[in-house]
Amino acid sequence: MRVSSGIHPQCPKMDWKSADGWNPKQTGLFGDLGAYATTKTANILFAKELQRVFDQENVNAVSMSLSPGTVDTESFHSLPSVNWNGFIIYYLSKVTGLLMTPAQGSYTTLFAATSPKARDRRTYGGAYLVPYGKIAEPSKVAKDPVAARDLWETSERVAAAM
Repeated sequence: MRVSSGIHPQCPKMDWKSADGWNPKQTGLFGDLGAYATTKTANILFAKELQRVFDQENVNAVSMSLSPGTVDTESFHSLPSVNWNGFIIYYLSKVTGLLMTPAQGSYTTLFAATSPKARDRRTYGGAYLVPYGKIAEPSKVAKDPVAARDLWETSERVAAAM
């Protein structure tokens, strides 16, 4: 299981074929939050590719990714200091009542890790879950099977060089 975020759609189209391409300067509306979105997109891609490998090698295991939701944590409280967009996300989440408690934020992770339902490879293999354990469509970038393969192969090269 890989933990992602609902902000992952802010990831731009990336060059996953080289580790240098993983760290572009993030500009635009989300700025530094774009770098965070990139890491969360990578988690979705990795989970999807790992499931493809499991299926290809007939491994009886399920790989999935998930967003725990917008959780009221210390990290979330630091968003206003990131940039104006972080402040806006923080403020809107607070006033709309969309923030979850840390306990509520754990539900989707616990579902993925412990529910017998989540062991169904046909249903949950490579899936992206949102609160509370629902399957959702990730962003276009996070659904790209070529990007998932490129990320996997580059990860293998980087790990082998260590």
